Amino acid sequence: MRGLTRRLLLKKVASLDVEKAIVDRVKIECTCDMGKKADTMFKDILDSEQLMKDFPHTFSYNPQFFVLEQGSWPIQQKVKTAILPLQIQSAQTAFNEFYKSKRRGKCLTFVPHMSTALIYARFNQSQTEIVKQIEMSGL
Repeated sequence: MRGLTRRLLLKKVASLDVEKAIVDRVKIECTCDMGKKADTMFKDILDSEQLMKDFPHTFSYNPQFFVLEQGSWPIQQKVKTAILPLQIQSAQTAFNEFYKSKRRGKCLTFVPHMSTALIYARFNQSQTEIVKQIEMSGL
């Protein structure tokens, strides 16, 4: 499950249909509970993609949030609080307000240790941009 979680959240899945077919085979061999959790994981990814399409933002970057059902993902919230850059805090606040307007009665818990970030640096005009992806994965 951890491998599937990592592939889904880091968008390293070649095909959701192939992943679903593998999970269907695993369901036959393993518990029904594991199959239900995997189905919920796929549903969460598709729902999150739709939420991000609907999320109106005016940021200079493209934030990506996943809304995951607690208990279906092998993720634990290790860090209770984290000091995030102001740009990320404002995106988080905007998404939280957007989500609450869409799904009344639901609350979000942000898990910063599962975050990834792309950092762009330009050292002078003649050099090409350097891109570094930072993963703070707790898996």
